[in-house]
Amino acid sequence: MFLSYTFLYTNNVVRPGNQINRNINPTQGVAFSAPPASLQGAAQPSFKFTSTDFWAQGINVGVAFRF
Repeated sequence: MFLSYTFLYTNNVVRPGNQINRNINPTQGVAFSAPPASLQGAAQPSFKFTSTDFWAQGINVGVAFRF
């Protein structure tokens, strides 16, 4: 019989789901206003790397027969 434990950790991971900026500045696009308006506020969506830590754990249990 055997039992093992695995732990994996890494820092500064960039995950695709965390990079999506869902903010929209309605004064930015022509489709949001009839006459073209000047941009007010920050241009959105903007891009910024958002890093995070990643960790994973695993456990293995088994039986081995040798003959």
